[in-house]
Amino acid sequence: MNAAELKKRLEDLPRYQFIILSGGSMVMHGLREETHDIDICVSEALAQELGLSSRQPNEKGYYELPGEMDVMVGMNKVNCELFNGYLCQRLDDVLRFKKNRNAPKDQQDIEKIEEYFAQQGRS
Repeated sequence: MNAAELKKRLEDLPRYQFIILSGGSMVMHGLREETHDIDICVSEALAQELGLSSRQPNEKGYYELPGEMDVMVGMNKVNCELFNGYLCQRLDDVLRFKKNRNAPKDQQDIEKIEEYFAQQGRS
């Protein structure tokens, strides 16, 4: 899904009670055209509202919701920044995660983030 579709999927959630993670953060920053799923981190209050306490997280600690949405609880676990009106995971943390995982699917994302930082004068 592209940035407009991502925003549409998240429009019913309280804006500052979730953080858009990983590929979604890259989409919001304009570094990717689309993402195949939505990974977000939510506040404890939003987790309650979503009924996550009655579910079991998967092996990665995410709660799987309909529509390709994976949810992690605990916004204090994620460094974020406000970008275009949305809390998004900081790109330096996305980069660190992708470099540590070092999966073939991450290589293009790593290059894009590093190129973005080079243009911004960051390393």
